[in-house]
Amino acid sequence: MVLDNLYLIVAITEKSNAIGKNNDLLYFLKEDMNFFKEKTCGNSVICGKKTFDGFKIKPLPKRNNIVLTTSDFSFEGVRVFNNIEDLIEFVKENPDEKFFVCGGMSIYKQLIGYCSKMYITKYEEKEIIEADSHFPEIDEKLWKVTEKVEGKNENPKLTFYTYERI
Repeated sequence: MVLDNLYLIVAITEKSNAIGKNNDLLYFLKEDMNFFKEKTCGNSVICGKKTFDGFKIKPLPKRNNIVLTTSDFSFEGVRVFNNIEDLIEFVKENPDEKFFVCGGMSIYKQLIGYCSKMYITKYEEKEIIEADSHFPEIDEKLWKVTEKVEGKNENPKLTFYTYERI
């Protein structure tokens, strides 16, 4: 079941779909961080506990922060769900809210099937970058690129893609 108000946002390497190493992002580039902020501010972000723990500012300001985890976790100002079924029900009950899935690898794999749109920043990858977490392959039978914008950053070069369900 695809939900019209559930989106995914991620930064990956263009060849290997790498997203992180040692529970951290591969890059902290201002242009990409601004893109993330522009898309998610005023909306809800959904992530796992490890991703939440990695945020420099917790909870992320000007957003409803949602953590999906099976661990016993609580944090002031954060809504916690312990299973996907309850989270999906909450998203369905709030059709006017935009929800952005923002990591990590396990959360992307669990929720990509429910998302109607993906915002993907691709980093130029001259050689395969060492990483321990990767984004799933994008099935081109299910997704089409509806927007592609070249970033200004030069090293590495960034391209911002919007994918929508076919």
